[in-house]
Amino acid sequence: MTRWGDGTEGGTKPLMRTTSCALALCRPARGHVAGWRPLLQGRGPLPQPAAWLCRALAFALSGLRLQITEISFAPKRKRPMSKSVARVRAALEAAGLAAEIVRTPESTRTAAEAAAVAGCTLDQIVKSIVFASARTGEVLLFLTAGGNRVDEAAAARLAGEPLARADAALVRTKTGFAIGGVAPLGHLAPVRCFWDVRLDDFAQVWAAAGTPNHIFPIAPADLRRVTGATPGDFTA
Repeated sequence: MTRWGDGTEGGTKPLMRTTSCALALCRPARGHVAGWRPLLQGRGPLPQPAAWLCRALAFALSGLRLQITEISFAPKRKRPMSKSVARVRAALEAAGLAAEIVRTPESTRTAAEAAAVAGCTLDQIVKSIVFASARTGEVLLFLTAGGNRVDEAAAARLAGEPLARADAALVRTKTGFAIGGVAPLGHLAPVRCFWDVRLDDFAQVWAAAGTPNHIFPIAPADLRRVTGATPGDFTA
């Protein structure tokens, strides 16, 4: 009898195949070893003492079953790409840029965490700071160097309207991303963007790719081009 079972959910899955077999054992008594040789060679009848012993053992062990377990491994299933990451990849590819999105085992929710994972300076991390228009409720995105802080009054002057911090629900509704993984592109709808000129000091910067565990490297000039961000002084 053979049974197959699933050992885990996702990843490498051990498949357990259990084969049941009856255990039969017979061993010739001393002095009858020679009588076994013709049998083992495929000729001659079973020696009488050995036949008697085998029948006795078969009767005694008729209820004994030996379980033999064999383990094999199915190919590892590829983790499906999240919709958020897929949007970022599509936006990069549509702009003619290589989509070198990196999935990290560690969180990159904060700029300091992202810098540690990427192996870069803090200011090479692009923070996506989301504000909401106090008049229209539309969101505005301020792409800021990791070590800088957005000055709300300066940001409002640059935007030409009063601003308020956007809450998590508004950020997700308008951008399609959760706080901690907001990407500078790939939003559900066009978003007005502003650019911290400190980012121009580097040959390469890193930005969130849609989740707290995905980031991507990009040249600042390319990122500013694809986002259409307006440069300005809005940091403290």
